[in-house]
Amino acid sequence: MLLTEDIGYNDVFAIDLYVETLTMNEYRGLKPVLLAGLALSTAVIAGCAGMTTGSNGTSGAINNGTDPTGSYSATSSNAKSASDLSTVKTWSIKTARFLGKAPTVDELTADTSDLLIVAPADLQSKDHPLDKQVTAIRGKGPKRIILVMVDAGYITPSSPLWDTSWVNSAGKLGATAPAWLEAPDKNGSTRYPVQYWAPDWRTKLSAEVERLRKAGFDGVCIDGLNAANASNEARSTSYLDMATLIQNEAHDARTHATNFYVAPFDNDGLVDKLTDAQRLDYLKTVDAVVASNVFYHSEKIGDDGATVKVADLDLNPQPEIITALDRYQYAHRPVLVVDTVTSADKVADFQERAKARGYLPWSVSGPATSTPPSAPTTAPATPPTAPQKSS
Repeated sequence: MLLTEDIGYNDVFAIDLYVETLTMNEYRGLKPVLLAGLALSTAVIAGCAGMTTGSNGTSGAINNGTDPTGSYSATSSNAKSASDLSTVKTWSIKTARFLGKAPTVDELTADTSDLLIVAPADLQSKDHPLDKQVTAIRGKGPKRIILVMVDAGYITPSSPLWDTSWVNSAGKLGATAPAWLEAPDKNGSTRYPVQYWAPDWRTKLSAEVERLRKAGFDGVCIDGLNAANASNEARSTSYLDMATLIQNEAHDARTHATNFYVAPFDNDGLVDKLTDAQRLDYLKTVDAVVASNVFYHSEKIGDDGATVKVADLDLNPQPEIITALDRYQYAHRPVLVVDTVTSADKVADFQERAKARGYLPWSVSGPATSTPPSAPTTAPATPPTAPQKSS
């Protein structure tokens, strides 16, 4: 079913059972009539509350007539990409940030997961062209999906986009620094915020995504979404700006490769900070979502892109992140979660909690889970209200 911004969430679930196959114009014509029968349809849905109406194959999401996240099913747009990723049963993220050191090409080649996420900074080498490394990592076996990390909100000296002339020996911005580059918010930090809404930065980022696409990567995992939080006080459209950037990168890349995947690394609930209409467009664009330390969490390990020290964190579920991830889940977008746990009991507990919500877990201590997640058995007791932010 096609949806646009003039269709409210309260409308969708009451009438979705009846207009699943209608075109937009047909829907507009029938909408007044359907809404007039809203009370009757609600009663019908209530009577079917225990029925499962659909699954994306990965999450096994239960839709019992009411969406516990206040979201919606976004299966009509981008259905090809979502369907492809629904076949993923195992995944891993092998980057210096999560492993504590950069993995070798041999280590990445030995990885057997269906979907692998890597970082370009870990692979760059003048003596080994990037496309050759991607080919080697992919191997000769069954085709697997390889995504590459791209930071939309920050840049570091290790980034292929970095220019050493931008800063002096002390790391301070120099006269040649571009207007979109900002000073780090922490003394000694080498992670520089960028004005991700600036046209010049977006042009530079798009060129990098295109370079990576040509090197043979199947898609990008877009990091740095927390930059929208940092800039929100001074820029009221910060969340929409970030969502628009992600959508634009997806659109541009898919003009060259329709199978190109885009998965945000959303540890800050960007999806929950958009209006209903904005969220609808955003979720129709992305293919999956990645998040870290969702159930086992420590405030000492920030989501600032710094290397994670592999250790056992304590159980500390993040309800706001979970609610945001559930929105992706009920939009039939695979949810890939990674927590920093190493002991066998914590790894088992983390995987059980993730699978109970229909997420696909991987822990930094070892291989991805070998079994697909089951249908979610846990849902918020009270359906949260879809947030309304000004655009």
